[in-house]
Amino acid sequence: MLAALALLAAGAGCADGRPREPEHYRAALLKDVPPAVAGTPSVAPAATAAPEAATPNPEAERTVAAPAPADPLDGPGPLSLADCYRSAIARNARLGLAGESWLQTVLRRDQAIAGVLPRVTVHGSYFRQDEFKAGGGGGGDLAGFGGGGSGFSVEPDRREASVQLRQPLFKGFKEFAGLRQADRLSEAAREALREEERLVFLLVAQDFFSVLLAEAQVKTREAAVGLGGERAREVQARRESGLARKTELLSVQTQLAQDEAALERARNDAAIARTRLGVVVGREVTQPLADESAERPAPEDPAPLLATATERRPDVRARAREIAAAEEAVSVQQGDLWPSADVTANWYVHRDGFSEVQQATDWDVTLGLEYPLFEGGAARARIREAQSALRQARLRHAALLRQVAGEVRETWLGLRSSARLYAQFEASARLAEENFRLSQEEYRQGLASNLEVLAAQNQLQAARLDLERQRCQRLLDEAALDAALGRIPETTWK
Repeated sequence: MLAALALLAAGAGCADGRPREPEHYRAALLKDVPPAVAGTPSVAPAATAAPEAATPNPEAERTVAAPAPADPLDGPGPLSLADCYRSAIARNARLGLAGESWLQTVLRRDQAIAGVLPRVTVHGSYFRQDEFKAGGGGGGDLAGFGGGGSGFSVEPDRREASVQLRQPLFKGFKEFAGLRQADRLSEAAREALREEERLVFLLVAQDFFSVLLAEAQVKTREAAVGLGGERAREVQARRESGLARKTELLSVQTQLAQDEAALERARNDAAIARTRLGVVVGREVTQPLADESAERPAPEDPAPLLATATERRPDVRARAREIAAAEEAVSVQQGDLWPSADVTANWYVHRDGFSEVQQATDWDVTLGLEYPLFEGGAARARIREAQSALRQARLRHAALLRQVAGEVRETWLGLRSSARLYAQFEASARLAEENFRLSQEEYRQGLASNLEVLAAQNQLQAARLDLERQRCQRLLDEAALDAALGRIPETTWK
């Protein structure tokens, strides 16, 4: 009984502390989010206030009741990648689903605790049978069974009300293994939530840098249109002075019309990119985005990166927790080979229609012991099934480690290549600018043709577009490497 009281105290402590972490997640990330987006209407602050009052815990109350920070999307901007990510995690449906899965594992642990605690029930019954009529004599005479102090009653009506307490005493240690398994599964679900956060960060990064690229291309196209307008006016003046042919003016005007069409297309692409970013973030993004360009060279050796990813990646940690849970599952099934014992106590509140002995009995206690001798091999089969699931968990962990190694090396190669390509495109843009400047001077001096100037102008525009594209690709590769290593901005609930 002392062991049962200890388990009761431990279970009460776990019921008070453990659910608060997912509730903290829900309060911090899903605060003021409409139920249709959050996935459940029960995340409102009023719904989580009752458990706090029932089991006072000042530290937990302080943590859960802390107001969520203001949404960066409510400010004027500019918005950084981290700002968009933190806004996205408060509205993303995938995170809501993963958070609910985590909470369910915590609640299943509470159910496992309930399996080792006492169970108190109230029983009430009414029994009715056909009236017994004794025969003329011999074997039909039941004198001595129903009267006096007999423990046997033949009354046709019996009523009983009792309170029963049933306490498991021993189940082959499977209850403790079950609690440890529930712990490991809860930890795995928490890491699965963080893995969803990592994937959301990667999605936000892709759309964030797509917006930066599209808007940078709009500026490049606008500069090309402005440059084309200047050339059109210059060639028009030369045409009026008799220094240029009409075909030269038409060529310049054609190029200007093409640049204006490309500008319109670029503006539409920028609007679409912002729409996609708004879908990931969960609301329209109208603020300017912060172009936090910071050259970060790729590490020379990818080996330390793999060690970092193995340590920090939440999916790797989740697989490790699943292995530990599978090991405990084997112990749970092995507990079926042990005997089990429990105690059952009854307190009879009311009895009517029973014998005098039974009606004079107020309580009884039964100690039960059960030992499985033969179940047709079912227990052994369940053990082998659990062992097979354990091998599967280890195989999934090993496969994930190989996948992570491939992702880290792939993103590392991409970042290293992006840095080199960016330097080459910078040189190409500088050369294109110099070539266009000299082509214009030679055209004015009559040393170069209009077609040469148009070719230099197109080369300059293409070089600038390539440079912007590679700059954003380098920033995206940096974010992809951070995600592959498990390095993402911290959320408010951690």
